[in-house]
Amino acid sequence: MEITSLVKNIYNRLIVFICLACIFSACVEKECITYKHVLVGIELIQDTSNTVYTADSITVKGVGSDEIIYDNAKNISSIYLPLKSVSNTTSFDIVLNETPFVLSITHQNIPQLLSIECGTVMFHKIEDATIDGEIQAVIQVENTHVQNRENEKHIYIRL
Repeated sequence: MEITSLVKNIYNRLIVFICLACIFSACVEKECITYKHVLVGIELIQDTSNTVYTADSITVKGVGSDEIIYDNAKNISSIYLPLKSVSNTTSFDIVLNETPFVLSITHQNIPQLLSIECGTVMFHKIEDATIDGEIQAVIQVENTHVQNRENEKHIYIRL
């Protein structure tokens, strides 16, 4: 009878030890080292020479938002813009060298679990991109998958 109570006592202590170990290890906060910003990369191209075009100035504002993403930025050849995760179309008011136009991007939103530490992020798949306004340009979607990779280009605007 003593052996049975001794085994039960050891078993109960083992269970308590395992529970405490799980609780304390869950409280250790792990650092998320994954890049969580998902931005569509847009590069300006000089159509006649097929080289990178550097704009004298560019201003970019999301349509329906008061936030200015680029405020009269100088000597810019690439811009990186966030896409809406609650809508399938994101539009931007852009002024490129004093020429206004609207860039509209139609996209699918794809939620992606990064890890337990980092949580989720919204990736996108570009379906279409259009330009409306006074600018003479051709838009070309080169890479439809917008993920959390820094400095990746997805759309080329040929001027």
